[in-house]
Parts: sequence; C-alpha cells; structure tokens
Amino acid sequence: MKRVLKSTLALFLCLCTIFSGAVIAFAADVATPTGLAIVSVNDSKVEIKWNGVDGAAGYAVERATDPNGKWKEIKKNTTSTNYADTSIDGGVTYYYRVRAFKKSGFLNLGKTYSDYSEIVKTIVDPEQVQGLMAVTT
Repeated sequence: MKRVLKSTLALFLCLCTIFSGAVIAFAADVATPTGLAIVSVNDSKVEIKWNGVDGAAGYAVERATDPNGKWKEIKKNTTSTNYADTSIDGGVTYYYRVRAFKKSGFLNLGKTYSDYSEIVKTIVDPEQVQGLMAVTT
C-alpha cells in the first residue's frame, strides 16, 4: 500500500511540475510601460499618467521618497493608465514608477510583471499650495 501511495504521489508531483512548467513556458513577457509623466501637483494630490501596454491585465504603481530607498506599492490593481496619489505631504519629494502585469499560471491565479518604468520625480511645494488662508491673531 505504501508503494502505491508513493508511486501515486510521485506521478502527481511529476505531472504538476510538467504542467506548471508548460504554463510558465507559454507565458509571454509583458512590455514595460512608457511615457510616465507628472500631470499635476497641488496641495492634495499628485496625478501621474503613462502609456498603456497591449495585453496587460493591469498596472501597479509604486512611490518612494528616495529613488534608491524603499519603494511602496500604493496601487496594486488598476486597469487605468493614470493615478491620483492623495496621501501626500507638503515639502516632500516623491518618486513614482509603474509596472504592467498580466495574469499567468494555473487558472490565471498568478501574475507576470514587466520591468519597472522610468522614474519620475515631483516636489510637493508648500509655497505653491492653493486654497489656504493665513490668519493672524
């Protein structure tokens, strides 16, 4: 009985390996998004846009305060080719990058990501913040 179970398990693992390898082998690369640009900056948001990628299921947007530091994914699954970052602070320099993804793997449960786009930079300048009024007492 143990021999039958071991053989069945070995066959199952072999088939899984072959099947997953076939899925990976047929998964096409995803092109890198291009044209990343800052559209606008104000006191409450930074808007960015980029060119769409043929065959992409969506995009992931990342932000950092140092281009060589830690990047944070601020939008995981957007199908849009623009994004408004509303969690910003004045006086801070922000860097943005984007990558495309497509569904892959068994039942399309996985994702195949592109390389990262070029990096764009903006400074949320508190001197240019509009809509605030100074009050003196």
